[in-house]
Amino acid sequence: MVFDFIKMCIYLSIILGLIFLMFRLLGSKINQINDKKYMKIVDKLQVTKENSLIVVKVGKRGYVMTSSSSHMEKLEELSEEEINIIEEDKKKLLYETSEVYNKFCSNPKDKFLNIVNNIRAKGDKHEK
Repeated sequence: MVFDFIKMCIYLSIILGLIFLMFRLLGSKINQINDKKYMKIVDKLQVTKENSLIVVKVGKRGYVMTSSSSHMEKLEELSEEEINIIEEDKKKLLYETSEVYNKFCSNPKDKFLNIVNNIRAKGDKHEK
């Protein structure tokens, strides 16, 4: 019974590790494919459950659009400069958030050991 549970945990961790690895390896490939498309959604903001604002790039032109379950509507047209600024800002934000992630989660084994050591230290304080 216990041995089966341990096997299941090992298999689950292997599967989750492979899924994580697949996303890490294929994520950059998917982004490269999407960057070469003629039309793409640059940014999307969910305003309500059914409504959202979308910044769409078609060729070198950009559009701010609203989308709901029943229709889409163009709100404003953006110049080539404006759409490039939005794309650059989004790339900077993604880079900064990935740097923060790497700073805190670069070595999961060390992070796990730090957590375990902190728990042990707190347990030792309570025992005294």
